[in-house]
Amino acid sequence: MYHKLMSKFMTKTGLFFIVFFVHIATIPLYHIPIIPDELNPLALGFMARGEDWSQYLIADGYYYKYGQLFFYFPFIYFIRNNVVLYRVMLIVNALLVSFIPVCAYEIVTRHLKGSDKKTNFYVSLLTAMIPVISLNSKYTWSEPFLMVLPWIILLLLLNNMEGEKSRKKKCFYSILTAFVQVYAYMVHTRGIVILTATLMCVCVMRIVFQNKNMQLGIYFTATLLLLIFDREIGTMCQKILYGSTENLTGGSLGFLTSEFIGKLFSFRGLKIWGEEIIGWLFASVASTFGLVSLGLVASFAIMVRFREWKTSRQELLIIIFSILCFCGALILGTVFFLDNLLMINSIEISERGDKLIYVRYLNGANVCISFIGLYYIMLKRKLWTTARLSYSIILFILLHGFFLSVIAKRIDHTVTWSNVMVTINYLCDLKQCVRGGLYSSAGFLSGGIAVFSLAAFLVFFIVLVNKKRTNIFFSIFLTVFLMAYVWNSYNVIYRSDIYVTETIEEYGDVIKSVRGEERLTNIYLDDEILRCGFQYYFSDYYVLTKRDNNRKNVQDMFIISPDGTYNTELFVDEYFEVLDLEGGDLGSHIYVKGSSLNERLQEKGYRTQRVVDVEIR
Repeated sequence: MYHKLMSKFMTKTGLFFIVFFVHIATIPLYHIPIIPDELNPLALGFMARGEDWSQYLIADGYYYKYGQLFFYFPFIYFIRNNVVLYRVMLIVNALLVSFIPVCAYEIVTRHLKGSDKKTNFYVSLLTAMIPVISLNSKYTWSEPFLMVLPWIILLLLLNNMEGEKSRKKKCFYSILTAFVQVYAYMVHTRGIVILTATLMCVCVMRIVFQNKNMQLGIYFTATLLLLIFDREIGTMCQKILYGSTENLTGGSLGFLTSEFIGKLFSFRGLKIWGEEIIGWLFASVASTFGLVSLGLVASFAIMVRFREWKTSRQELLIIIFSILCFCGALILGTVFFLDNLLMINSIEISERGDKLIYVRYLNGANVCISFIGLYYIMLKRKLWTTARLSYSIILFILLHGFFLSVIAKRIDHTVTWSNVMVTINYLCDLKQCVRGGLYSSAGFLSGGIAVFSLAAFLVFFIVLVNKKRTNIFFSIFLTVFLMAYVWNSYNVIYRSDIYVTETIEEYGDVIKSVRGEERLTNIYLDDEILRCGFQYYFSDYYVLTKRDNNRKNVQDMFIISPDGTYNTELFVDEYFEVLDLEGGDLGSHIYVKGSSLNERLQEKGYRTQRVVDVEIR
């Protein structure tokens, strides 16, 4: 009975539900989106239900496309309690990423011919438990989709490559592959990396492997038509949301100007770009507790000597696809952020030293590379000579040393978001980031990351020592992954969420008292970190901050400012303080600009007092 039970447990169904239940365990803690990247893709859905965020988006200036809305839209349209809605969308994310171990198990057992069922199960489960997945799926941004789509594409390519198929099946796989790769681009502009990697692998299958199952004419035609469709839909969405079709940051490659290219290939540009690439490699290796190091060394070794080792075409395809995704994401992401690094110390908002270790853009590729590392260390141990194990250890050590000597001193005291480094900032002091403004510096940032990296290396080394003891190897990694997931689910995601939620609860009643009166439903926030959560929770209001050029023209609005201070930029004679509402530990207070709004609040029973003799701060 035990063996029968374990046999059923160690299946694709068992993997799916284990990962799903682990990933939804922390969702009840969360209430609202807390970073702008989460809100932007949802705007079109809220507009469909009558809530216009256009002014908010115009002030934000970023466009992240529309693909993930296909999964969220039914829930956005029918669920009007926004807290419940947010949790439902996170459950959708959990459902999506729970297919990663299912795909990994199918690849290992069917296409890579893994003979040990238990070890196949271990490899697949560990792949889906990496904190890169469990933590980044707790936001309604594009990451969950960009992490799962490569696995679906890999399965399609592998299935299409094996065996003789009827013309009908060949056409089906060709069209479906084209659709999934273009859908990645519909989700986010960064999906161009997945699209390009897929296209190149299709060419490898046909030209190098001489496999004719992929119908190139149908595949390229479908890809072209879908890209044209995407362009038209994207333009329409952008025009609806922004009233414009001009290039917006995050929605195009418009940053690749001749001026930028000149800076990129200057001596200083190449130097900083090289430091950025190494910094991202460091963050990738540390955030996966060394698995990316294993995967990169294994991939390089296989590609150099694949003929000698008689590597299967399936293994080569997986490695080529994963490396293409990794290198593409690394190049695209580092080039995209390079301009900000070149401008450090010139303007305040560009002082984002964390972009030297901005690992988020590599999440999906890091999972694929980690899978390769796990597969070869657990199922193909003959690859790992003492020299190759040493290479993976040395790579980790060199990257850690580079961080300490070059990067660490450049990221302290620069502004950062705690969320974009959620997989490496476990030991940093994030109080200021989650409770003191969107553009804030984290305490003990370089020190915390350095200590974590050292701890990750020790885990990596201990695991390698026990590489032949499969149960110990699996148990150590699983325990560490779960600990990391639980800790930063609280330390980063929950703490940020609860700060915004407490502020909303403190002032929610007075703000909601004018709901339905469009001319009065405006909220100004001094603390930028509140902006995303307030716009989502008060989805039928207009939320402004100092980045909104329209802020001085709004006649009536609520203003949430630090206690004892007044926003003199917005100060007029009709500036009132709402009494009997204490901010408590939040350190903030609510004010009112405009006599109409003030009179309406008094009619609702709130006491207000005109603010006079304000000192310019």
